[in-house]
Amino acid sequence: MSKLPARREGRGPASGREPDPRDLVQPDRVGLDVRLELVNLERNLLLEKRQSAAVKARLAALDALLKRHHAQRLRHRDKTFALHRRIMALNAVFDKSLAKMARAEEGAWAAVRRALKPHQRKGFDKMMAERRRMERFWSDQRKDSMKGKDPTGKDPV
Repeated sequence: MSKLPARREGRGPASGREPDPRDLVQPDRVGLDVRLELVNLERNLLLEKRQSAAVKARLAALDALLKRHHAQRLRHRDKTFALHRRIMALNAVFDKSLAKMARAEEGAWAAVRRALKPHQRKGFDKMMAERRRMERFWSDQRKDSMKGKDPTGKDPV
């Protein structure tokens, strides 16, 4: 359970007492609160009037920069999400195609197995089990190489 103290009644802004910091949070705020930052710097660094004016100008420029960057991040995020949705749609189509190909391949191997005599089917089943094992092995190797691992399974340094 949380160790935060419970909020006490009568301590909010309407009561005239100190506000709860949780009431001051602005979740949709982008950039800086220049006035608040300036007051903080003036109090903690004991800025002179000349310094305060220069710092205020720099903070206003930083605020504008952060707002511009925020808009760029939102555009990039929207484009990235659109690409992701497109990739997921293409993957769904490809997965259906792969499933259809896998069923066709299994049907072909089943037809080959049916053409064999009973004593040949045992050997064929062993061969197919080995084939499936090796296909899993090579699939895992491809996945590891995509993740940047070398064939021994160790991460490259």
